[in-house]
Amino acid sequence: MIVRHWARFETDLPDEAIEPEGVGDFIQFGGRPVAAALAEMLRARGCKVEPPEHGGEHGWYLDIRAPNGHRMWGQVTDMEYYLLMLEDRATGGPSRHPAYLGVLEGLHDDISADPRFRNLRWFTQRELDDEGPEDAVGEAEPVTGEAVPVASPPPVGTEPSARSANGGADRKGFFGRLLAAFGLR
Repeated sequence: MIVRHWARFETDLPDEAIEPEGVGDFIQFGGRPVAAALAEMLRARGCKVEPPEHGGEHGWYLDIRAPNGHRMWGQVTDMEYYLLMLEDRATGGPSRHPAYLGVLEGLHDDISADPRFRNLRWFTQRELDDEGPEDAVGEAEPVTGEAVPVASPPPVGTEPSARSANGGADRKGFFGRLLAAFGLR
């Protein structure tokens, strides 16, 4: 399963950017009406969403709680188009948590059905980094591919753990690399 947590789209909603003439700096970056429209879509799906918060040049932030309380964070950035990022607070990025996927896919359905929005495409961070938001093709859906089954652990007491069977010599991952780095493995 590939989870794309970045969206690019266009809209005719006003941007409400405030850039005083002759000053050269924005007082308020654009995108508040778009962030507010997305917040309303999420609220209609039972999420609790704080009013959009101005994030300077990053745009507008959304603090989101799914109906089950799972926390997420969104960012809406006004460019020549809009970028939306939706992250799971628990992972700091995309997630396979059912509540996160439900909110992501529900928001996709709502944006797709709303005539104020058009040209919606979804991206992974890598796709944006490799190709840039202007050139990346993206996907029509935020989640593609089959769910990866999670293997069930063997019943307790049926297999010895690697640590108990051989003193931990088969440990992998961070701690295995740490032990190897210090010559303890």
